[in-house]
Amino acid sequence: MSKLVADGGAGIGVIQASEAVGSPAVAFVSPLAPELQVRFVVAAGVVAGARESDAAAALVMFLTSPAAAVVIRSKGMEPG
Repeated sequence: MSKLVADGGAGIGVIQASEAVGSPAVAFVSPLAPELQVRFVVAAGVVAGARESDAAAALVMFLTSPAAAVVIRSKGMEPG
């Protein structure tokens, strides 16, 4: 959708915010009202018996940290 808008094939588009933010040719205007949005939840976990369970747990902890939240928001997503 962002390419279609950027190329002039559509005057407006409705896409995931993260896709709009990632397109330098498209201006992200505003999110839709909360009642019109579909939230996508991404989960992270460590598989039982993982060879690098400590490293995996550290990655999960980082992805849920305030520092990661700043980057996640800058990419048009909301940390959970």
